Amino acid sequence: MAKHRRQRPEGDPTVVRILELVRDELTQHKRFDSYADPDMSGACAIASYVGYVALRAMGYEPEFVSAWRIDFDSGHLSSHCWLELDGLRYDATATQYGTKDWVFVTDASIRHQYYDRYDKRLYGSAALYEVMDPSVWGEQSPQRYGSWVKSTVRKLQDRVQDACA
Repeated sequence: MAKHRRQRPEGDPTVVRILELVRDELTQHKRFDSYADPDMSGACAIASYVGYVALRAMGYEPEFVSAWRIDFDSGHLSSHCWLELDGLRYDATATQYGTKDWVFVTDASIRHQYYDRYDKRLYGSAALYEVMDPSVWGEQSPQRYGSWVKSTVRKLQDRVQDACA
């Protein structure tokens, strides 16, 4: 009997486009190399936060998710952020896990290898509060980029409106 592979959902095209634009803006940010790698490793908190603010400004209601795990043998903390909306997980930095999609969309109710590695999770305001703390997230904390976040959200709104016109 053939094993069927579940097809990943495409997600809301506007949400995907906004997150693609977030990635584009991040890679052009003058300090990008100080906090992220070319595969977007290290940019998940900022990308997810900018996407969150931009989507909220456009009438969407995404949920911000922060997850982490500690390897007790090495003491290494590993963390990741993404957005969830209408039962789907939107990840603008999943290329760090080897996916080729700029925005990786999966069903949030289904276990997935990229996300199951994290055993602790925060959602919504608790996740936002935690990720805004530079003592926890360091250079990756969106708190460090306040004015850039605001100008980028305005730019994203203009780019999306132009694309939809």
